[in-house]
Amino acid sequence: MAAAADAAAAVEHADSGSLFPRYQLLCLLAVAQGDPERADLLLDRALADPALLGRPRSAKDGLTEREHDVLRLIAKGLSNRQIAARLHISPSTAGVHVSHILTKLGAATRTEATAIAFREGLAGPSPA
Repeated sequence: MAAAADAAAAVEHADSGSLFPRYQLLCLLAVAQGDPERADLLLDRALADPALLGRPRSAKDGLTEREHDVLRLIAKGLSNRQIAARLHISPSTAGVHVSHILTKLGAATRTEATAIAFREGLAGPSPA
């Protein structure tokens, strides 16, 4: 129970401006108290709310049509070179589009951008 008390104290002292770490601590507290189902529920709730992760609620906002095209191709697993060939652009231009997409979606990796694309319904029919 000492772990539960430590987790509870950490939750109380968590930065009130950041909700996601608070959810993480609540998950740890639930596990320490022997309630992994509650931890799963809390984690699912946190991951389902993009606002808790510091992302805009709609990934569609802010992406250009070309960025949507590139995102759909990223979601299909294409490399920058393959994206460039498919869209008739240079590989460096494809890389710039990928960088902009990651920034706009708040994603750290192409994999995370792909997850967002599927969650937001942006991984639909691919271009050309």
